[in-house]
Amino acid sequence: MSSCNDAASTAAESAFQAVVFDLDGTLVDTEMATCAWIAELFQPYGLSWTPELHRQIAGTVGFFPQKCLDLLQVSPGRRDELVAVLPERITSAAYNKFLAQRMEIKPGAAAVVRRLQSMRISLGLCTSRRGDGVESLLQERSDLQALLEPLEVRLVGSVDPRTGVKLPSKPDPQVYKACAEILGMAPSRCLVFEDAPAGVLAAKAAGCFTVAVPEAWMEGDPQAEAVFATADLRLKSLEDFSENPALWNRLFGPPCPLLIACGNATVDVMCTVEASQLEKLGLSPGTEAAGLSEARKQELVDFAKRQADATVVAGGSAMNTVRVASWSGGDRIRAAFIGAVGMDEHGKLLEEALREAGVVPLLKRVSQSSTGICGCLVDAGTRDRTLSVIRGASGLLDPAWIEQPDISSLIREASVLYITSFVLTTQPRIAAVELLTENGLKFGACVAVNLSSAGLISKVHPVLQRLLPRASFVFGNHFELRAWGSHLGWSGSDTEMAAELASMLGPGGMAVVTAGSSPTIVAQTAAGVQLFPVPPIPPEDVVDTNGAGDAFVGGFLAAVLNTSKEDRARSSWSTWVDSGHQRAADILRQQGCTIPCREKGGLALHVCLQQNVRCCSKTKHLRPTCSRTPWSSTRQSRPLRDGGRKLVGQTQRQPACQQQVRWSTTARLRDAVN
Repeated sequence: MSSCNDAASTAAESAFQAVVFDLDGTLVDTEMATCAWIAELFQPYGLSWTPELHRQIAGTVGFFPQKCLDLLQVSPGRRDELVAVLPERITSAAYNKFLAQRMEIKPGAAAVVRRLQSMRISLGLCTSRRGDGVESLLQERSDLQALLEPLEVRLVGSVDPRTGVKLPSKPDPQVYKACAEILGMAPSRCLVFEDAPAGVLAAKAAGCFTVAVPEAWMEGDPQAEAVFATADLRLKSLEDFSENPALWNRLFGPPCPLLIACGNATVDVMCTVEASQLEKLGLSPGTEAAGLSEARKQELVDFAKRQADATVVAGGSAMNTVRVASWSGGDRIRAAFIGAVGMDEHGKLLEEALREAGVVPLLKRVSQSSTGICGCLVDAGTRDRTLSVIRGASGLLDPAWIEQPDISSLIREASVLYITSFVLTTQPRIAAVELLTENGLKFGACVAVNLSSAGLISKVHPVLQRLLPRASFVFGNHFELRAWGSHLGWSGSDTEMAAELASMLGPGGMAVVTAGSSPTIVAQTAAGVQLFPVPPIPPEDVVDTNGAGDAFVGGFLAAVLNTSKEDRARSSWSTWVDSGHQRAADILRQQGCTIPCREKGGLALHVCLQQNVRCCSKTKHLRPTCSRTPWSSTRQSRPLRDGGRKLVGQTQRQPACQQQVRWSTTARLRDAVN
């Protein structure tokens, strides 16, 4: 077996594009729990099942009870007696409940999966555990569900998801050959993590680069050690791997810059209204219904739902920005989003929208509140939007979530942390953001902040006063700038106040202020102020203004991340602003902040309430449902991002906006709204 450096150097000649995991013993610690379960079953019959015996069945399937009785060397007569009695005590439900209570996710497993996901490495799962067993565990353990969700291809119970045919179990190599084929990769381009001798033999025979991560209780066994010695690489644990950047770089190449956004996770219920309707509701076009009671906000959201053209789209200012940034930056940047959602259809919709845009969803799922929702009323004449936001589960983001191992590991890699003021209004979110900022700055990230809303300035001012001196960028529109200036007693023009705002930032900090179709202001204390004209858009092309400002920031930050630190001089300003203007123009032509599919001009995920379909608002192409794929099959294909990898076969998947699949049922659709 090669050393870490030698093996990784060989692998780096063609960085791996797919990673396949075993489940039991590799991602989750189940083998000792299974051993304890079998021991408890045999103990009343005077039989002793030991870890030494269990080593011989680890990583295989179909071993119980026949294989166990073979290993125990039970006499034929006694064997028949036990075979007749044991099935009464061996039930999948009882075993899975026992296992769910005792199993633990392996240290480092979540961090490894998250990082691979952020790098857009294709991921797969090959496990001998039956599909119903995996489903049962997922129902009991939401943390396991979150861990396995990014794994695109799943061979469960050694069943080929394309045919439904059960393949020979490990150590036969067919399961890994099938997984590589479905991922669209040659086995030599796939890296496999395995803990058991049978799995190592299977992966090696398939031609995959095999990483052995033996469980401690298997070490020292002569037969097992002989197999582990054949692996291309041996690690003590996934935790060691997750904390070894040099090895990561050799196996997968240097990582791209990472943008992490933190904000409210909400869906937007969009509808079109006449100015007279807004007036009757006591609202003004282009404003946010700040300062209203929760009951009044709910009334406005309910009003939006009742309109004939009501449509649900993924929303939330920071979510909009990070999705646009990921789409704009393509494979040149990585992106993740931190927020909180409820355990409901809206939460699933937001998670899918993030994944479709290539963003890693770092979503805290809470049961005590529903996903946040925003009523977005679009003026039929001006196309301006008026917002009424109920933050819901978003208000429950807390520091404990920031400290989760998989999240903290990504924060250490962040190049830019982007924070909207919407999460600076209440505790414990303020504490979560302050911890996020502290940890990110410690490892070299720069911080970008958005003023977010003129109506929030007085409320978030104390927190922003602490945050801005540590920030490198601050964004806002001219209304927010004026509200901030008024709060601080400033006077003068927008350009003068932008310069004042820039002076509050850290060294070299930049204030960026948009003003609709008027020039964008960029101010930096050392370099002064510069105005950038906004390219005109024909009025008839504008669908609505919802998310346009968020999209500007997304395009801007994507361009920043694509600029080396050495090149971040004033000459880069126009590139950054031009990218922001282009992305804002793209979103102005869509309904809400939906991400265009460049192949056909279609749009990303949203739900048309009255038509009972998911569709693209301008092309009217129907969209597929987001129902979870059974664990015995591959996951439903999602549209490729710009420069995205092929995940199934050797041909590019059909863009989602071309897939003519009707939304399943009226009840399911209404669940997504209510």
